[in-house]
Amino acid sequence: MVNRYLALDHRIRLDRVLAEIKRINPKKIVDFGCGETPIQDLDLGLYVGIDNNRNAINFDKFDRPGFHYIESNYEKPLDIGERFDLAIWSEGPEHTLKHDAVFNNIRRLLEKDGFLILTCPNQRSYEIISEEAEHKCKFGFESLKRLVEDNGFKILEISEVNCCIPKHLRGYQWLFCLAIVGEYDPRYKWGV
Repeated sequence: MVNRYLALDHRIRLDRVLAEIKRINPKKIVDFGCGETPIQDLDLGLYVGIDNNRNAINFDKFDRPGFHYIESNYEKPLDIGERFDLAIWSEGPEHTLKHDAVFNNIRRLLEKDGFLILTCPNQRSYEIISEEAEHKCKFGFESLKRLVEDNGFKILEISEVNCCIPKHLRGYQWLFCLAIVGEYDPRYKWGV
């Protein structure tokens, strides 16, 4: 099991996500590609973590009421039978080329006034990209903005996280995006 919270760049990224969660104060969170994260330490009404890598999960964190783990590839259609106030897709968009499929699941599981928190490395952080690599695509401010907006969300904030860490300690520079479900758009089905 990998605890990314031990790396400085990941800790700063996750602290930013945690601060936003506390500000939004959601009662129900769905976390795409959850792995092990300090988000699972929060006191929440309902937390559903979705991941297809059982080795990345600390099952002790799910051994309490309202915390559930679903082993699934979130690029395939999901129906949990629940709607959420907040969807998190942190450190995920760079690992897939099937963004539309993931956004379909996010929209399907979010309430009509739901929030989305998304993080990914800034394209300036790394160079090697291939179909076989762990990172299959990369994003900068404009490409991340376009991805989120093209999938029916309205961006409230998009920013760089941890850009002031000394370069030799930096690891990735992360992009943080907070969005809400956009205005009604017949191209997108919500909660279906």
